[in-house]
Amino acid sequence: MSKRRFWQIHLSTAVVLMFVTAGFLWLNFRPRHVQWFVLRWHEKYYFEPATVIGWPRVYSGHTNTGSTLDVPPLFVSVTINLTVMLVAVVIASFACEYFIRRRERGR
Repeated sequence: MSKRRFWQIHLSTAVVLMFVTAGFLWLNFRPRHVQWFVLRWHEKYYFEPATVIGWPRVYSGHTNTGSTLDVPPLFVSVTINLTVMLVAVVIASFACEYFIRRRERGR
């Protein structure tokens, strides 16, 4: 049995990583309908129906009345979303490879 290099992964791990990545892309690009917290300096705070895009950090959106939402800068939101996705992919890859290699050692 030859020893694998560090960056080589099993085909089943690659399929799992493909589904994890597709799930995060789906979460980031589908519009969600939420109650957005609005605070105006001349009014009281209230919740307004809105459509937002992005998970876990919203990077775009608008209210149902058509006004845009006050969201953080695009670079910050996209960086946070990509970081969360990459951490999940790395955790999934290590978990899959750990169980596969543990099963192979037991034979």
